Amino acid sequence: MPNITFPAKFEYLDEIRDLVAQVAREGGFTEKEIYSLQLAADEAASNIIEHAYAGVSNAELYITCDMRGDSLTITMRDTGRPFDPSKVKQPNLKADLSDRQIGGTRRVPDAKTDG
Repeated sequence: MPNITFPAKFEYLDEIRDLVAQVAREGGFTEKEIYSLQLAADEAASNIIEHAYAGVSNAELYITCDMRGDSLTITMRDTGRPFDPSKVKQPNLKADLSDRQIGGTRRVPDAKTDG
């Protein structure tokens, strides 16, 4: 069960994807499944780097890959700014894809703290 600490920087995403691929290959996953796992890990790590650690230069991202039987659990921990889903506008899931906001949802300013 690898437990590795990476600098929380975009330039380390290749190493994170490589770790996930290595563990998944050892666990018997197909190349298509490995690609999907890498994509999910890349997205999760990118969100942590971009949102939890925005403006922080010396942050770390803790990753654990745990194989149990034919199941792989990837856990990512950070000590950055927590995500508060109540501060995010709900997406319009009925809108045409071309009209939807790119990059997920955006934070709604809080009048008490954001001025």
